[in-house]
Amino acid sequence: MHNRITTCTSVLLALAAHTTVTLAGTGPIITESGWNLESDFAFTNPMSALINPDDGMIYLAIRGGDIYRADSIGNAEMLLNTDDVAGIAYDPSTGALFFSEDFPGNIHRVDLSIDGNATETTWVTGFASGDDDPVGITPVPDDYTGTLLTPGMMVSTDRGFNGTDAVWSWSPTVSENEFFVRDDNGTLEDPVDIAVKGSTIAIADSNTAIKLLADDGTVTTLSPNGVVFADPQGVVFDTRSDDLLVLDVALDAIYRVNLTTGDATPMFQQLGLAVTNWGGINIDDDGTTQRIVVSAIETDRVYVFSITPPCSDADLAGAFGQLDFFDVSAFLSAYNAQDPEADLNGDGIFNFFDVSIFLSLYNMGCP
Repeated sequence: MHNRITTCTSVLLALAAHTTVTLAGTGPIITESGWNLESDFAFTNPMSALINPDDGMIYLAIRGGDIYRADSIGNAEMLLNTDDVAGIAYDPSTGALFFSEDFPGNIHRVDLSIDGNATETTWVTGFASGDDDPVGITPVPDDYTGTLLTPGMMVSTDRGFNGTDAVWSWSPTVSENEFFVRDDNGTLEDPVDIAVKGSTIAIADSNTAIKLLADDGTVTTLSPNGVVFADPQGVVFDTRSDDLLVLDVALDAIYRVNLTTGDATPMFQQLGLAVTNWGGINIDDDGTTQRIVVSAIETDRVYVFSITPPCSDADLAGAFGQLDFFDVSAFLSAYNAQDPEADLNGDGIFNFFDVSIFLSLYNMGCP
């Protein structure tokens, strides 16, 4: 039995030695296990970007104007000529895109035909008298349990550059059907993005902090453990948990915040964020792969990070969905430490049979 174990371990080591590993270069640093940098391309002034789940393309709102559509390597076409785009969102109920123009103060709807042609409609021509500056947009999800908003509606921040900072909601199916949710009352300074899940409404208040808007209209500052947010400009909820993901320009990073424990941990760092990056994070989830799109306007980059569940018991190390040196190394480490993760036949004993199962699964590869 000892010889068989030694032989299998030698096979694993040889397999690891002959596995080609491409190491990360000078780009973003992934600090949360399991994620992979799936796409990284140059693009000029990408204020906000998202993946449209209907066609899998990346839609980019460009600061100074224009909406573009790009594939995963940056091949792009201009769809619309616009003015001072601030944010973009996808509405799951209609399949339409909505984008905000903060200087004109308008919200626009974009409908895409089967052949990909875009039809633009001016949807909300200002929220209130005075200076309107709509920025962040998000749909109110069906699982929203609060009372300030209505599931199926859209909600926007208004940074009110020369006016009132506020939160407004509006219909994705009836134009000009906006209603006032809350003004700043001195508690919001520069709200540039918003995210909604359960009963939680989270606002990225640029140059200050993350603010939480309660049902009674009160605004509190989120003070997580492990980080002090100085210039949050993007927020989105993880589609597989209740965690809030925060893009902070001053920290040049994206953090995961567990709102139950209050703990914050870094996910991605050294993204090249600086000065202005409103709504620079969006998320897409096709049920198998979860993707986070980051638009870094100051460095003219678009990043797509992805995470996929392990494809088998041999897929022990991220990025999941592929078997390579890191999985071999992870198994050897777990085996030597007698970690239950390496007990692949579940008999409580670490021996030849576990090594043999791993080799078999590894050789099968991922589908």
